[in-house]
Amino acid sequence: MKKEGVFIILLLTILMVSFIAVYAGPGPPPALAPTVWVEARASNNNDGVVNTTQPTGTPIISCNLSIGGANFTTDPVASGQYVVIGDSGNDKMHFINTSDCSLISSYIIGTDVFSTPAIYKNLAIFGADNGKIMAVDYTTTPNPTSAWNYTTGEAVRSPPTIDAAIGRVFVGSNDNKFYCINTTNGQMLWNFTTGNDISTKAFYTSSGPGGPSVMFGSNDKKAYFLYAINGSNLRPAIGFGSKIKGAFAVNQGKLVIREGVFLHALDMSGGFVEIWNFTDNTPVVGSPAIHLNQVVIGTGKKNLYSMNIANGASIWTATPNVKLKSPAATTNGATFFVSAIDSKMVIAYDSTGGELWNMSLLNNPDSSSFIVHQGALFIGD
Repeated sequence: MKKEGVFIILLLTILMVSFIAVYAGPGPPPALAPTVWVEARASNNNDGVVNTTQPTGTPIISCNLSIGGANFTTDPVASGQYVVIGDSGNDKMHFINTSDCSLISSYIIGTDVFSTPAIYKNLAIFGADNGKIMAVDYTTTPNPTSAWNYTTGEAVRSPPTIDAAIGRVFVGSNDNKFYCINTTNGQMLWNFTTGNDISTKAFYTSSGPGGPSVMFGSNDKKAYFLYAINGSNLRPAIGFGSKIKGAFAVNQGKLVIREGVFLHALDMSGGFVEIWNFTDNTPVVGSPAIHLNQVVIGTGKKNLYSMNIANGASIWTATPNVKLKSPAATTNGATFFVSAIDSKMVIAYDSTGGELWNMSLLNNPDSSSFIVHQGALFIGD
């Protein structure tokens, strides 16, 4: 029997107004700074940093949406009133109202979807297991409509990365190729062949060494560095000891890569030379959160580690003793949220590793991580 997928909104603070119009603080509610989470890991930097205020109390559940047979297999992303999340149980992409968790509409994909969508203007762009890269106009009524799709040779599980200035989407496929697609019409601009399938989320920069560039990892155990304009090599690929997973995260000129039991930091201004690596000899989980001088990551040892981005020195270690997913970080660096797979929990830590609060969920968030958007935390479990 299939479970019901439940989509939940948690209010992150009891001292400020939220987008959901719930307020419990003294005096008039303060204005919220806008938040943006239009791609997996928040933005092209893939650092998990969002523009929101530090929570000061245990959150409350504002609303939830149950969808029969749902299995949320992408992270949610948000744009304005919409939260977008993929559901492989029903082979659909859902568009949910941020204010009350109501289902605005759904797009029938017809196959499993593990590629967390990216939002570009009125389009949700994502890959699917039928080998297609899809762009769906989620603003059409009563249902979303296909704007374009491009067919690759195998399943597409890599989250897209968007170059919004020029209008290009970068995404890898299980056909071993990395694609650059025109966001307007779905035309392939170029592709690059690696030695194995690609599931990482790429990092794109308009100001890389030598000009606009894109960087990603492959299951052939290599990191690739390409010119964004034509897909030619910016520099030779760098080999690692295991398959490269997760997002390529960047902060302070450091590129942080996850592979196997290691987390690596490369100096982007110094020829991508490794400056430090970290391991506790168990698999690194998810993708790191990076803000100010802290890189925060969980491992199979069920620990959460914070390291100095400059040299990898330990800042703190938390021991929640639960299986963890990717953390997120507030802009002031004071809170790192972690969804726990095997204990139905969301946990928040301060910048010294002290636990601020934890909250139980209805189910284990085993496939879907979470986002922070407009004063609320959105999670599919």
